[in-house]
Amino acid sequence: LFSDSRLVFRSNNHYELEEAVEKMKEIKNPPQIIIIEGGKYSEYPKIEVLRKNVSEKAVCSQEHLICRVWENVKIPELLLCLKKYFNLE
Repeated sequence: LFSDSRLVFRSNNHYELEEAVEKMKEIKNPPQIIIIEGGKYSEYPKIEVLRKNVSEKAVCSQEHLICRVWENVKIPELLLCLKKYFNLE
């Protein structure tokens, strides 16, 4: 899926996370932001979403963590977290 300002990279091929990110960077006009589902043990900055029915224990390293949120987080709370991490306040 794509438009003049958005792109979704999806493939039926199996890529390791780093390889997939590199493929996205090779696109003619690469995205400024890449949102990755999974990758909790990767070194990419991340938002850890905790789900009560799955686990109440955080597993992501604090070193690469933007923030932790519960699955029902409100968008304004998430935006505050992102602003703080990227020093946009």
